[in-house]
Amino acid sequence: MTIVVSRYNENIDWIAELNCNMVVYNKGSYLPNTIGLPNVGREADSYLRFIIENYNKLDDVTGFLQANPFDHCRDALDIIKNYEYGLKWLGTNWGPVTKNYDGGPGSIPLPLIDMCYQLFNIKLTMDVKFTFSAGAQYLVPKQYIESKSLIWWINCYDIFNRYIDTSPWAYERLWPMIWNYENL
Repeated sequence: MTIVVSRYNENIDWIAELNCNMVVYNKGSYLPNTIGLPNVGREADSYLRFIIENYNKLDDVTGFLQANPFDHCRDALDIIKNYEYGLKWLGTNWGPVTKNYDGGPGSIPLPLIDMCYQLFNIKLTMDVKFTFSAGAQYLVPKQYIESKSLIWWINCYDIFNRYIDTSPWAYERLWPMIWNYENL
């Protein structure tokens, strides 16, 4: 298993408890043994970068976590250590939750309808609701990633960047659809 951590300035000493390959994308102050990135796009930017850069060399399972995964999943370490199979949401504190298509942080409307059309070629109506895990943390078997081509993932990242002001919160809602979408 590889664990991908999206860090700003959080303490990540907890990663020593895991016996996994670790990739830390660091968007904050310098920290050795991390990959420095500009501070844009929150965790979704880090996850998409990892998928694109490692598409042809994925472990059987990839964990995607925020640098303080416990805000959204207090038992994240136990879940990772006891993982057996399948797609696993790491959002036990409050999730999954269901919200309307436009429910973003505060009153920011999210372009979810447009993004779904661009990503999946499906037209959703304004009354659609999205069920997702707050914090966007998952354990993902590689077949969920490989069921989409590398070109699809690059397009996914391009769409993400087109809506960069709202896409981190939009993708938080879209990850369940993204993981389960197949485009072979």
